[in-house]
Amino acid sequence: MKQLLLFFILFWHVSSKANDECVNAIQLTPNANCVNVSGTFNGATLSGAAPTCATNSSQDVWYRFTATEQTMSVNLSRASTNSTMYLAMELYEDSCAGNLFKCVAWTTNVSTYFNNDFVIGRTYYVRVLNASSDLSTLGFNICVRSFPKPANDSCAAAVQLTPGTSCVDTVGTFSGSMFDGPVSSCAENSSQDVWYRFTATEQTMSVSVNRATANATMYLAMELYEDSCAGNLFK
Repeated sequence: MKQLLLFFILFWHVSSKANDECVNAIQLTPNANCVNVSGTFNGATLSGAAPTCATNSSQDVWYRFTATEQTMSVNLSRASTNSTMYLAMELYEDSCAGNLFKCVAWTTNVSTYFNNDFVIGRTYYVRVLNASSDLSTLGFNICVRSFPKPANDSCAAAVQLTPGTSCVDTVGTFSGSMFDGPVSSCAENSSQDVWYRFTATEQTMSVSVNRATANATMYLAMELYEDSCAGNLFK
């Protein structure tokens, strides 16, 4: 009976810290949507020094994923039963001892890294941190999203528009898009672009770009080139 009890105690102790070290990092699969994977700091310790973005960290656990797009996001959030934990993360490239890619602190109830600087096929290791000095057994959620490039991310694949006598909207998106060429003189803070083309049917024409109904924050601008992708900058 004593041996059986010892076996169950030992089994619980090991399984509760399966990804306590980077070498046992849990594999995550990027998705088009945020598919949360549950995690916990129950029994976890701190591997090495606390990071610069979370100097009071007391525990960490590890995950890894392979980038499937240049634009990706890694998101940490509290579990529904947890309203007090502060989270942070570090991202390392290629291995446990790889280059420190990013250190992301806790801001406004979430810790998220979202950018288009990932390398497709590269493995990233995520060190999830309890950013508080107090040890915790509480849970959290982690998800990795991928954002494929839109079909018209480059000028060579510009979407054809057909002029009409009334404004017929064509829906577009910047999700996953990259930035081509130099920054526009009329929009110096631009970070993404997509491309369209049309053939003029009259001397008097209008081109209009507006926000989608669900988007109240985006700022838009446009450039018009004549004849080709490398043509004269018309406007």
